Amino acid sequence: TASVLRALNELSLLDYGTQEAAGRRLGRVNARIRRKLAAVDTGNSFDVLEVHWICVSDEVEAAYRAMKREFARLGTEADADLSEQLTVIGQALEEAYNRLRHEASRREYRASIIEPGMLLQTAEILAKKGEMAILKRDRSEAVACFAKALELQPGHPKFLEGAQRARIVS
Repeated sequence: TASVLRALNELSLLDYGTQEAAGRRLGRVNARIRRKLAAVDTGNSFDVLEVHWICVSDEVEAAYRAMKREFARLGTEADADLSEQLTVIGQALEEAYNRLRHEASRREYRASIIEPGMLLQTAEILAKKGEMAILKRDRSEAVACFAKALELQPGHPKFLEGAQRARIVS
């Protein structure tokens, strides 16, 4: 099959359309809105913004802006009867963003939905990953890992020391 397609392509007998059929696009847009509504109904603030629960402020900010852009664009393309659902999604995005954008409220919220043992265990794993990045001289990866470990366990001496060592990797 691949050989036939390659031959047809070389003979310029195939025309690759760059535009999606309107009905198919509308179906895809409506399905995305419905999936987001399900996340709003059953998920937590991390799920609403589509970020992992070990996220840091920069990731929350980027996810929020991307979601706002995406659903503003989808609002222009969706069925008219979905406008009320888009309002619900917009409100859920705002609520999730306000809950997660500040470190203190994000940590408090995270602690309410994740067991303390899981937080410590995950921070330990991130620290080990950070140590490996230091050995590989990957400064950005090491800094990111220790920043997330400190996000989960603020002020932990082991993670503070690792973060300091990660910053000086060249």
